[in-house]
Amino acid sequence: MYQVVFERSPWVQGLSCDECFMSLDPAHTGDPLSTAHELRAAIQAATGGCTASIGVGPSRLVARIATKHCKPDGAMVIAANEVPDFMKQVDVKELPGVGPKLNKVLRELGIFSCAQLAGTPLSTLKKAGLKVGEKLLEFARGIDGRRWENIQERKSIGAQITWGVRHSTHQEVCEFLRKLTDEVCARLAKAGKHGRTITLKILEAVKGADSNMRKGSVGHGICHHHTRSCTVPEPAQDSGFVFGHVKRLWTDLAIHPKELRGVGVSVSKLEAASQTINHQTNLSFCDNQSRKRKQTEMEVESSTLGWSECGVEDMVDRLDQDMEALKHGIIDKALPERSLSMALQTLQARGDSAGVDLVIARAKHWETEAQMLVKTQSMRAGAQSDQEVQPWLTHWIGALKRVRPTTAKNKPSIINCWAK
Repeated sequence: MYQVVFERSPWVQGLSCDECFMSLDPAHTGDPLSTAHELRAAIQAATGGCTASIGVGPSRLVARIATKHCKPDGAMVIAANEVPDFMKQVDVKELPGVGPKLNKVLRELGIFSCAQLAGTPLSTLKKAGLKVGEKLLEFARGIDGRRWENIQERKSIGAQITWGVRHSTHQEVCEFLRKLTDEVCARLAKAGKHGRTITLKILEAVKGADSNMRKGSVGHGICHHHTRSCTVPEPAQDSGFVFGHVKRLWTDLAIHPKELRGVGVSVSKLEAASQTINHQTNLSFCDNQSRKRKQTEMEVESSTLGWSECGVEDMVDRLDQDMEALKHGIIDKALPERSLSMALQTLQARGDSAGVDLVIARAKHWETEAQMLVKTQSMRAGAQSDQEVQPWLTHWIGALKRVRPTTAKNKPSIINCWAK
């Protein structure tokens, strides 16, 4: 798919393996709908029959919503003068930053469509306990000022699976890790790269978590996120060599195979693969290092490597999962605060001020819920102070005061046309 898209435009932003944004050349004079259908046909021919849905609009927001409305196999074009009427009938749950919790609260207030949200004063929403940002109201009106970010040089190559991961034995997990590592190394070879840092990302099921929080019967549900990595002396690309380190990182985590819900393997600190590396020598060198040296090379849980691969919506979902788990007392109370801090640091590094606004709005929603629960439980229990109710509630109320982001000011770019 990406090869077909890049043949038509150098301005491409990837979202996943099967979804991307593309900006047409400002000098493009063809009919947008005809262009979309031509692109769909080209993707189907190049992939051997894979269908594609394409939404076209003056911004990423409109283009992506248009894509959802023309699935599973169609095209839709929304011109700039059609945006106000189009957005009026869009469900609020389709807006970036509106997760299950916020959507539920909005519906309890009788707000189902973007027209209803756009027509609600911000002061009214705040009085109802909602701390949504101006950015969300702009989205409801079809205004998207997020700047265009050109594709940057890739800093890591990897593969991740978080759907249908169910294993019973250590041997099954190792075989799964080997196959995933083979895929990563094949991608490295295709890109002509090798790298020095090998990273393993693991999703571990949270014990006692509500099964309704996962998508379908084999979704990953609420999970602990673990990221571990090691750096080798020489760049690596050989599958057997990389797998040896991936297997060691997995073994060191000491997670029961039945609790595994997702796996990601990646290689970073990339270099051009210009020479043959003696992997056997390197593996022996690494394995003979002291335990202390190996520990310092490992990335701690919720590291930047793990967050750097997340989109804004993934960050909001991850924060929601952490807060739900915290609410039920099944994870450490400091974990969501670390997640919030890492999400904001990652978005600031990208210069994504809109993403920062959305994550902060979501975090403030949880702050509001915590305050309401503190008040309710204090009244029921006759507690003398908030600290006597539930420590996580007051901890989270204070978390936002400790995490103070410096939002970058981004000037919106003029977007002509986007497609998925």
